[in-house]
Amino acid sequence: MSQQIPFPFLTLPPELRTKILLHSLRHPTPIPLSSPSATYPHALLLVSSQIHTEAQSLYFSSNTFTLTLHRHNDDALSPFLCSPHRFLVRSLRVVIQRWGANDYFVRSFSPVLEDMILRGGLRRLVVGVRESDVRVLERVGVGMERENWSVLKRLMRDPDLEDGKLMSMGRGEGGFNECDLWWRDVSWGQYEARDNVVKDADGCV
Repeated sequence: MSQQIPFPFLTLPPELRTKILLHSLRHPTPIPLSSPSATYPHALLLVSSQIHTEAQSLYFSSNTFTLTLHRHNDDALSPFLCSPHRFLVRSLRVVIQRWGANDYFVRSFSPVLEDMILRGGLRRLVVGVRESDVRVLERVGVGMERENWSVLKRLMRDPDLEDGKLMSMGRGEGGFNECDLWWRDVSWGQYEARDNVVKDADGCV
């Protein structure tokens, strides 16, 4: 019985290794950063140090990730916000259900996003804010929420972002975490009519 010889994967040109790895690493839908373990390539990263380096970088740079902000975020988001992996993320979608307690968005969250753009690879950022909040903030927003809104709009104008979109979110019967969530681009103009609703490409956050 002939002995099988392992395929010399690491001797392939980097371009071919990348194409092969992407078949295992790229996911068709956005990955929640609050619970990425279901898609994280643990087994692949244990193959060798070289594969670990290449696969980890591709995993974070080739997928779209999502973060959802609630009223209290320090405990839920701190593992990612403190992780060096955040600098590898190229495409991020943020759902703002609440801005966080006190000045959380201005003090903690927005600076991390700025850092991911300036020192990291974040180039596509889509932020969804509830439709009701957009209506109020664009017209009579005051206080801390108005400051959050101003900081967010300034962040979305970062010249290093290749694609930055500020969206108004609506919801179906399932709530804001369901796949029937719709988005409307309200980046820089006045609040648009509801007739201009645009469905998200994959239908989900």
